[in-house]
Amino acid sequence: MTEAKRENVYFLEQLGQGTEAVNVDKWLVDNKSTVVYDQPVLEVSTDKVTFEVCAHRDGIITCAYPLGIHAAVGYPLFRIDDPEKELTIEEKIEEFYDLEPEQQQQALIYKLPRV
Repeated sequence: MTEAKRENVYFLEQLGQGTEAVNVDKWLVDNKSTVVYDQPVLEVSTDKVTFEVCAHRDGIITCAYPLGIHAAVGYPLFRIDDPEKELTIEEKIEEFYDLEPEQQQQALIYKLPRV
């Protein structure tokens, strides 16, 4: 995945020692809505804490996980695209093949993130 395309995707970061996954509890925005940098977009939780994930840039968000799903560290939670630039089908296919095999499987199961 090129660096420019990768910057559109928010990958779940390590949240604490031993945290391997989070539960996707609540989307705070609608899919395909406009978001701004640092706007809370998603509520996730672990066994011990609930917190908000904020937008890492301005743009149009594509929500990657349905509610109640466990998302693993390193997996894409959502993507935020420039509203001025729609990805071509070739770019979406290229992004899909740049994902790790487990991430490809996740994308196919939930049909998101749209790659």
